[in-house]
Amino acid sequence: MEQKYFITAAEVAIHTDVQKNVDSPYFAPRLARVQEDVIKPLLGAALYEELLAAFLAKQQEVPVPMPENLAQLHAQLAPVMAQYVFLRSLPHMVVKATNRGLKPAGELDLSDAQYRRYRDAVEVEAQSRSRDFTEWLEARKADYPNYKAAALEGRPIGGIVL
Repeated sequence: MEQKYFITAAEVAIHTDVQKNVDSPYFAPRLARVQEDVIKPLLGAALYEELLAAFLAKQQEVPVPMPENLAQLHAQLAPVMAQYVFLRSLPHMVVKATNRGLKPAGELDLSDAQYRRYRDAVEVEAQSRSRDFTEWLEARKADYPNYKAAALEGRPIGGIVL
């Protein structure tokens, strides 16, 4: 079976502080959104498409080896993606939707303040990993000619200054 996301739901536990008893179904629905909303802008569209094509080619019936620079990029990217998947999964791990409304997902009742503190800590870690990844990528720009951060893409050059 072809894996279309850069990490699996099971890999989220490897790269984060998730306890081993958290089932991967909590993470699976968020893989696509994180890859599209977080990872693609970090890489820029061209490098994202290049990495995705190499990632999918590696999984074909006759696998095409991933170029070394893209394999390194993928390895550096996995912890970033995992942390954002974990962050986006937190609400679903704390609260479950039932026919009778929202209920705590576990036995431990977490106060709103405790939940916010924990969520904020997970978010800070995700942002730190993004910064570290961007610095790693910037330091190796020559290895990734298609790299163009999304913040720079589509930015108009020139214009009228009043």
